[in-house]
Amino acid sequence: MSFDRLATLSLLTISILSAIIFLIWRFKLKLCRRGVRNDQTLPESPDLAPKFIPFKHELVGKGLVVDCTHPTADQITHHKSQQVPLELKESMMSSSDGVLTAIKLNHPLITKNNYISTNHFDIDSFVSVWSYLNRDLAIKFDQVLREVARIGDFRELRLEESFQLKALKLCCWLNTVEKKNFYEPFESSTEKDDSVE
Repeated sequence: MSFDRLATLSLLTISILSAIIFLIWRFKLKLCRRGVRNDQTLPESPDLAPKFIPFKHELVGKGLVVDCTHPTADQITHHKSQQVPLELKESMMSSSDGVLTAIKLNHPLITKNNYISTNHFDIDSFVSVWSYLNRDLAIKFDQVLREVARIGDFRELRLEESFQLKALKLCCWLNTVEKKNFYEPFESSTEKDDSVE
């Protein structure tokens, strides 16, 4: 297969994956806006499928928060001095690293929590939430997702491997989504508690 054909197929794959990620994220935000408000209880689901809830929702303290802190919720975050289990913290650079490792280990923080939340939108936060909600796909694209979070949160760029270029392309696209729907990347002076509702 020629390099040009391989590059075209790679770009097509990334474009399709990006579109799917975007549609899932928008769909979940719309469902959240329509069906669950901060003052409502969540309907019980017989399949106990994982769900995103707004950070101000009354059940957030009984779920998992990612890439941020909460006084009562379980948390997976790279923020310093938080109570993240050692087996997740050891190789964690981004919060997404912690979530992806927890998924691979089938860690109790993943298996016991049906609700996930975060208090802001950025690339690491998005990848953390998306991975939790789409665990099979997250495992399949683990390497790319870890790199997406690393580039997006820390602006560390390595282009020795093809997956790193895919990650950069996803970051560029996610930055446009962040700018369009929330705020300019890195321009939010404080994390907004309600920016992902």
